Parts: sequence; structure tokens; C-alpha cells
Amino acid sequence: MGKPKTMTFSERFPPQVVFPFFDVLAIFAGGWLANWVRFSSLHPHERYVLALICIGLLVLVINSMSGSYRRWRITPVEQMLGKLLLVWAAVGVAAASLIFSRIPLTAIHGYGLA
Repeated sequence: MGKPKTMTFSERFPPQVVFPFFDVLAIFAGGWLANWVRFSSLHPHERYVLALICIGLLVLVINSMSGSYRRWRITPVEQMLGKLLLVWAAVGVAAASLIFSRIPLTAIHGYGLA
């Protein structure tokens, strides 16, 4: 009898499950770290928290739709970097519109969107 086959790391933890979790974790950790460095406070403004949540969801949705969480070994580098550039450009536009918007958050809460 042969030795039982040990599973590799990518077989135990598929990238399609692990990468989205770490993407969102990195977004939230980076957001809170940036707020702490800038304002010396770990309690960000509610608009900033809303922006972080929207950015995390937007990254998950666009990366899932564009296929960025699939195996990259067979994907050309230019195509892979183009997808990531598209994702972060959309995230930048969404974040800027949320952070610098003049719409009060009470109006958003009134419509049941937040």
C-alpha cells in the first residue's frame, strides 16, 4: 500500500474562497490603519465606515464578475493586471463619490439604503 496523498495548500484552501476573505480583510485593516495614522483615532467617521463597506463589497463583486478569483496560472499577465486596474479604478471612483458627497447620511438612512 502506498502512502496516503497529502493535500496541497491550494487544495485545502481554494483560492476562490480564501482570496475574497483576505481582500476584504486588507481593505478594512488598511482603512482603519490609515484613519489611525491620519487622525490618531481608531473611531472613524460614519461616512468613512460606509465607504469601507462599499469598497469591500465592490471589490468582491467586480473581482468575482471579472474572474479575478479564478486560477491565474493560465491567464496572461497583461489581462490579469488589466482586470485589477479596472477593479481599483471603479473602487476609487466609488470611494471618492462616497467620501466627498454632500448628501447627508440621514437621507440615505431615510430611504433604507444604509
